[in-house]
Amino acid sequence: MTHHDNSNINSHNAMMQSLGHDAVLHPSPIQLTGRPPVMLYLSWDLDSLSPYQVLLRKNIELFEANHEDVESHAKVHANLPSKPIVLGQVGIRCRHCAHLHALQRAPGATYYPAKREGVYQAAQNLGNSHLIEVCPSVPEAVRKELLHLRSQKASGRKGKKAWGDRLTVLGVYEDTDILRFALRLDAFRDQLHKLE
Repeated sequence: MTHHDNSNINSHNAMMQSLGHDAVLHPSPIQLTGRPPVMLYLSWDLDSLSPYQVLLRKNIELFEANHEDVESHAKVHANLPSKPIVLGQVGIRCRHCAHLHALQRAPGATYYPAKREGVYQAAQNLGNSHLIEVCPSVPEAVRKELLHLRSQKASGRKGKKAWGDRLTVLGVYEDTDILRFALRLDAFRDQLHKLE
């Protein structure tokens, strides 16, 4: 992690403590924060992530599961040993087909990691299968660029910890075995402006 990364994360942690942990973080089990989807990409990704990872992050968004997402997930996984998702749970999904009903999207469009650092692997899976291979909504130019950049070897680049740290800055926290958005989006506004 660069000095720039460290200072941003430290500032974020100090801000969270000053706001009061319980007041900022803990929605009730059925409460939605109302936060709109947000792209994973941050401008400072260019400092430490490979070109492939940067482009991947530009094509994936964080979102909060609503009633439709919960019901669709239950239908798709009805006969599979899959943990049900809950209202307000944060997942990642393809930005290109997010406008479609969950049951109309190509396979592998959505993942619900249990931990912040799990987003890294979920995004790799989403990129390798859904974005590159099966989603008809992905522009062909984006698909080709992802394929090209994936084939390039990137050494000395950061992985799941760097992705997890960035989620913290975006206001995502771990709540038992799920991810959630913090209730107070305004608490992160100044912090995000510093990163742009």
